[in-house]
Amino acid sequence: MARSLPRQAARLSAAFALGLLLAIRLADSLAPALAEPLSAPGALGDPEYLSLGRNLAREGRYRPDGALEPASAVRAPLYPAFTAETARLAGGPLLPALPRLQSALLALGLLAAAAGAWAAHSPAAALAAAALYAFSPAIGAAGTMIGVEPLYALCVLALALALLAWARAPGAPASAALGLALG
Repeated sequence: MARSLPRQAARLSAAFALGLLLAIRLADSLAPALAEPLSAPGALGDPEYLSLGRNLAREGRYRPDGALEPASAVRAPLYPAFTAETARLAGGPLLPALPRLQSALLALGLLAAAAGAWAAHSPAAALAAAALYAFSPAIGAAGTMIGVEPLYALCVLALALALLAWARAPGAPASAALGLALG
């Protein structure tokens, strides 16, 4: 009994620290999205992704603004499809909704990184993974502009979690989840 008390304390401490990291990450990524005008230089990151999503939502065509030809293979269709669906679900302009949704993706990514490390190793590993994710320069920059990083990072983390679940219990449900994560 005495041995389980320190374990519970360690888990509660790790859970509290993860919650604190999550709050910091949310505040850090939401503040620019709510405070800075989206017309500021660099606020949009790469505007071609937005134009691809806008045209996909409006016309059902995968092409940038003013282009007669479809987009090149340089731009993968997942993020523009995500922006088009965001605009459809928001029922209006894309820009007020997208930065807030991107902040939610960043928070989900932090939780996914922590969950994977906790399941694979320990609460301390979860805290380390969450901290590395939260303060990663690539992810941190994604909180201040619209970009593909939060969505793609979350997809990679979902795949890692599904692979971990499958490795622990390779059965039909875990295989289905892994297949879904693989796309």
